[in-house]
Amino acid sequence: MEERIPFVGRDSQVATIRSWIDPSAWSIGDRNARICAITGPGGVGKSRLFREALTRELVAAGAYLMIELQGHRHRRIQQLFEWFRVITATTREPLPRTERCLRWHDELLARADELQWEDPDGEDVRGVVKKLISAGMAAGRGVGLRISALEIDESARHLEAAVNLLKRPSGLRRFYDGPGLRGFSRSPTRALADALVADLEALLSGARAESSRLLLILDDFEWIDAGMGEFLHAVLVPRLGAAMFRSVVLLVSRDRIQNVRGGIWQQSETGADLAARSLALRPLTHDDVLEYCAGLGLSREVGEHVALESQGYPWLVEMVAEEASTAGLPATAYQNFFTRTTRFMSDEQVTWFKAVAFLDIINEDTIPRVLPEADATRVYQWFINEPSIRDSDAPHYVVWPFIRYRILRLQWLRSPGQFRALHEASGCQWPLNPATQEPLRPGERAGG
Repeated sequence: MEERIPFVGRDSQVATIRSWIDPSAWSIGDRNARICAITGPGGVGKSRLFREALTRELVAAGAYLMIELQGHRHRRIQQLFEWFRVITATTREPLPRTERCLRWHDELLARADELQWEDPDGEDVRGVVKKLISAGMAAGRGVGLRISALEIDESARHLEAAVNLLKRPSGLRRFYDGPGLRGFSRSPTRALADALVADLEALLSGARAESSRLLLILDDFEWIDAGMGEFLHAVLVPRLGAAMFRSVVLLVSRDRIQNVRGGIWQQSETGADLAARSLALRPLTHDDVLEYCAGLGLSREVGEHVALESQGYPWLVEMVAEEASTAGLPATAYQNFFTRTTRFMSDEQVTWFKAVAFLDIINEDTIPRVLPEADATRVYQWFINEPSIRDSDAPHYVVWPFIRYRILRLQWLRSPGQFRALHEASGCQWPLNPATQEPLRPGERAGG
């Protein structure tokens, strides 16, 4: 299957996304920044959809400079300033003001390290100082003004000493008062946003500039949000809205954007813009899948099989159709699915994943049923921060049903005995075929 037919069932969504970047759709009086979102569960085709819609030719015709951040490639980044290092590397154009802010950040942290030689109180206060600096910058509130976000249990005395220490040493005070640093020390993140916008204005307005607009794409936003979400909402998008050039910011996320970061998007102008330009993707319809399979020359019977096995998730449609067209064994499709789903997990996390798939509700009380030797708190924290497998629409934490079925079925194929033991120990209510004891597909009835 070297050739794949074009997208099916997504024509209206492709047209909508293209309208978001259409230069002729801007009106006099519009803010100069639009924020848009594509959301939906893993495997529903979000990334492929925006790539289908935003072709190189279309982006070039709109005179857009495109910067794309891919969250899954930088899953471990939690600091805003580290994301900006990715931006400077991705842009491949000089951003001198932004790079200068990043150097200031490095110098400030280095200065905090030097304080160990001046700090009479030792390790405790020095550690708090560094956390104050890092967390303050990440939160966008300036040094020391976001104590609640630090997640540290140091005493109030230590925190007060740390803040005073930042203000007191003459070397640090001289650093703060240096040329160009006054605004940076008051609000490092706003200074960073100003620097980026100034760099982009210079880049997009030059006489030899090939682009005059910005298209910023944040793919896998659920991984980017922790280090950049609040800054994007409260600082960068409003700053882009006042810039001399026009911008489109596209968020691509498994979670609904309004649900992340405690709902910070909901009651704001940025959130209102986002609500007006959001697409929530759902699986392809039964007819869409049949159309896709017919385009590959597959029979209707095979198309029905593909529709049933894939539940309309585009990448599963392709995988199951390929298996069917090459006479592959069904078990191979389940193994391929498992390999793809767990490709970013450690061996320990894979073990946890296979176990918690049996749980109808995942919390610290239920986890020991399937992982009696594991630290339930660690497993729980891992799961709630693993957006690739959890059902963001469920009223409690649980594995996505379409993922859960495939993981359960693969374990039944590998060892029916172990499957039955875990099914009973977990109190799992997932329905089984009474004759074979294999898990039924979502919505399937025994004997149906």
